[in-house]
Amino acid sequence: MISEGLQRESWKIIKSKVSNKIIIREKAMLDSEALELQSQKRYKFKNWKVTTRDVNDIISKQILKRAQLSQMVDRIDLIFYNSFEMTDRGLEELIQALLKLGKSLKSLHLEWTWCGTITNKGIFELRKGLQKLSGLQSLSLTFSNCQLLTDDGLRNLGKSLKRMRDLSVLRLNFEGCRNITNEGLYQLSKTLKRLSLLKKVAFNFLGMIDDKGLCSLIESLKGLSFLKSLTLEFYSRMRISDNEFQNISLALQNLSSLETICLNLPMYELVTDLGIESLGKSLGRLPFLKKIVLDLRICRSITNMSLYHLKEGISQLISLEILSFNFESCLNLDGTALAHVSEILERLPFLKKLFLRFNSCKHISEEGLLSLSKGLEKLLSLKYLYLGLSDSGITDDGLQRFSQCLKKLISVQNVALIFGNCQNLSEQGLLWIKEGLEGLKSLRKITLDFGTFPQIDEKLWQDLSEDLMKSVPDIEVSRQCF
Repeated sequence: MISEGLQRESWKIIKSKVSNKIIIREKAMLDSEALELQSQKRYKFKNWKVTTRDVNDIISKQILKRAQLSQMVDRIDLIFYNSFEMTDRGLEELIQALLKLGKSLKSLHLEWTWCGTITNKGIFELRKGLQKLSGLQSLSLTFSNCQLLTDDGLRNLGKSLKRMRDLSVLRLNFEGCRNITNEGLYQLSKTLKRLSLLKKVAFNFLGMIDDKGLCSLIESLKGLSFLKSLTLEFYSRMRISDNEFQNISLALQNLSSLETICLNLPMYELVTDLGIESLGKSLGRLPFLKKIVLDLRICRSITNMSLYHLKEGISQLISLEILSFNFESCLNLDGTALAHVSEILERLPFLKKLFLRFNSCKHISEEGLLSLSKGLEKLLSLKYLYLGLSDSGITDDGLQRFSQCLKKLISVQNVALIFGNCQNLSEQGLLWIKEGLEGLKSLRKITLDFGTFPQIDEKLWQDLSEDLMKSVPDIEVSRQCF
């Protein structure tokens, strides 16, 4: 706990315009805490290197004290970073304290990263507590890089979920828990089938998992007819192939209420155009989709045909508002891929946010950028544009044509153009971009990254910023990628 003297010296209190909201932040980067209390019903705590000994103080002197003052706390967020000394005992004490909040608790977010001493026993204690918090509507658990957790931990967690019939939001993150295998996912999947009221689901796993494990998880989603948001993140070198993409596609066809889908499946060299074809067809059969995020970076076996297959499906979703593609370092892509993306954009009149990452696709040149411009200039409702073409073959001439497209984005407020390490660009290309942007009256923030080539000096950046600020009041110009 922090003494009064340290509080006065190192903390600052910021009162927002909303009188019932107070945010307290410590200036120091390490051992930092953030406490947010809104309408006396929400408690949020962040801490670096917390120990088991600290947990009882955190709960008894903070959460329960707040509960006594307000009579009810309905949301708890506890985030512990790099807490190497946190043990199963601390987790047990935490759960016991939370039980004292009773039925008022509706949302629980617990996050541990690099807690190397938490084991399956801790998950077992968590299970016993969660079973008594049957009124929870939202549950988010992160055990990132907790290396002692195994399939038994997931099995116990699954058992605790069975009684949470009111659960509508479930987020589970076991990234970096390398002892979790297909068997763990299978045990968890058996429970998911019973949570028929789920509306939002997010899973992040990194372990010894392949097609079979992910297949069991996907199968469990088929009965969730109310599901509106699905996020699947399976990073690193898991053995996921075209067969699994076909299984994902079949499951998606049954989730007709989906409004958001995020598939982050990078670095899978076994995925080819065949797998993406089945995915594209299924996306086209989800008429209520408003947001698509697809991350397939470093999937080196896919070609331009993958973008063609996605075009066939996504082009039918005229109500789509957010689209994000990440195909970084997919080395077989060239300008034809951007031409397919352009055809998608032409059919999405209500698109508000667009993220395109084709960095390190070395075969993309000015022809591809020109093709993309034809579809981009039709997005009259676009508010946010992120375009990443670093380490590609685009030229100053390509940016001259692209600048004419930018002039037509009359509603755009935030633009990020990431063109670092493009060897064919010079300061003339930057001037073309400036010409395209300076007439946009809705623009509020610009991020430009042209790398550190000698021909683009600091004075040019300063002149560009000053000129843009004259034409667009209150604009923010940044040279850094975000």
